[in-house]
Amino acid sequence: DRQVPFIASSHVTCESGTGMVHTAPGHGHEDWAACRNAGIMHLTCPVDARGKFTAEADQLAPLAMELAGAPLQGLEVLEGGNEAVLHALSRAQRMLAVEDYAHKYPYDWRTKQPIIVRATEQWFADLGG
Repeated sequence: DRQVPFIASSHVTCESGTGMVHTAPGHGHEDWAACRNAGIMHLTCPVDARGKFTAEADQLAPLAMELAGAPLQGLEVLEGGNEAVLHALSRAQRMLAVEDYAHKYPYDWRTKQPIIVRATEQWFADLGG
């Protein structure tokens, strides 16, 4: 078991949802900024460029992997991955409630497919010097 803190952020409101959300600093600027402001500087992003869970997902949540009955690695996050995590939470009796909610989610304008925001290593060149 690990302790997960509750933190406040202005991007989470009762007018646009429940007022409580999970925070994933590796998956969006608002989440990253909220965690930084709360002193949480560890950044993980257990999703690869194809939108599938990496081995890091199983390392971060070994109980979820065990209760899902299979590794999360390789599961598409927006397909079977979400269902596997919900199933594991339910089996562990750690699920308070489940409710369908239509997220304001970014979509690619060409393919009409959802975009998974994730932190990646980057580098920049100073061309002005």
